This record gives sequence, structure tokens and C-alpha cells, in this order.
Amino acid sequence: MKKSIIILTIFFIAQNIHSQFILDGLFVLDIKSTMHGEQYTFRNDGTFEHYEWNDLLPNDYGRGNYEIQDSILLLNFIDIPEMHDTILYIEKEYETKNDTIIYNFKILDFRDKTPDIYSVVRLRFSEKFMLDTNLYFPDSNGYTEIRFPKNRLPYSILISSLGGGKNEYIITDFKSRNIRVHLKNLNVLLDYIGPKLEKIQIRKITDGRFELYKYKQWCPYVKYLK
Repeated sequence: MKKSIIILTIFFIAQNIHSQFILDGLFVLDIKSTMHGEQYTFRNDGTFEHYEWNDLLPNDYGRGNYEIQDSILLLNFIDIPEMHDTILYIEKEYETKNDTIIYNFKILDFRDKTPDIYSVVRLRFSEKFMLDTNLYFPDSNGYTEIRFPKNRLPYSILISSLGGGKNEYIITDFKSRNIRVHLKNLNVLLDYIGPKLEKIQIRKITDGRFELYKYKQWCPYVKYLK
């Protein structure tokens, strides 16, 4: 009987310790502030997302894998290519039979891949000066087209979003191209975290609450229940 009680006690202690090392759900910083907020979304497959906002600074976003070892929360932030300011994909290259070069652009928001209607495309005919004053705006589907003669080959094409990401495509040949561009814009002022390994002290882990040592203090995070 006594042996059974000991076995059961060890079993429940082991289960309790194991449960402390599993986080699952959305946890938000439980500090009342209109200037700063923070949240972690943990999943039982060992992945997480982190989002932090501040009225004075750009919002931070990151995701990756996590684990807890000896009261240390290890956050392995991974590289997120789509979070870079600009990503440019050449989807098609072709030769035109006439003297005109055609560049077709599809410009999308880098985060949700919706058309970026706040972007603009310009031609630059010199390495130092913007000689073409024409502005090319995408339509409601994110498409815009630029045509220019081969005998007046521009130095580059500039693609930018209002207050956000930008990209300069250097032209070195007479090929026409279809290009898909992902830009950061004012609607999504996010700075992405990663790749890096972050180590944070963690304590008082329960199903609905834990504390992290950040900002030179213990900060409580509570589970958000819909």
C-alpha cells in the first residue's frame, strides 16, 4: 500500500513538472499601459509567435521555436523572408520584337499579399538623378505597366511604398519582365525579430499565467480566453 502511494506521488509530481514546461495559447502582458503592449502565442508543437507594440516605436514581430530549460525560456527566432522590407520575384522574362521594353509589376503588401495601392513606380535614367517625372501607380489589383524604348534604356526602376519599403531594380539588358514585388507600407509598421536566440528567465508557470524577467523586472503574462 505504502509503495503504491509513493508511486502515485512520484507520478503526479512528474506530471506537474511536465505540464509546467508546456505552454499553449495566447498570453498577453498583464500591465495596464496605453503606451506599450506585448503578447506571445505558444503552440503545443513547440512553435511560437511574438508581437510587441509601442506608440513611439515600430511594432516588433517574430516567430520560431521555443522550449523551457531550467527556468529559462528559450526563444529561437527564425528568419522570415516575407518580413524583409522588400522582396522581388521575376516571374517571366521575354524578348519583344519591336523597340519597346515592357515591365509589368504586381505590387503586394509584404504581410498579407493584398494589393499595395499606396505604392509608386518611377524610372531613373541616371545613376544620380531622377530624370523621368512620371509616376506609375498600381490599379486596385496591384498591377502597373511601364513601357520605354530600347534606345533610351533607363538606369533603374524604383518601386516604393508610402513611408515604407522600397526597391531599386537595375536594368542591364533589353528583356521585358513580369515582376512581383512585396513591399512594407504604412499600414504595417512592423520590425521583425530574427534570426536570433533569446533567453529569458521564467517562473510561476500555470495553465493561465507565467512571469518573465524583462525590462529589469518580473512581468506577468496571462492567458487570453476568447
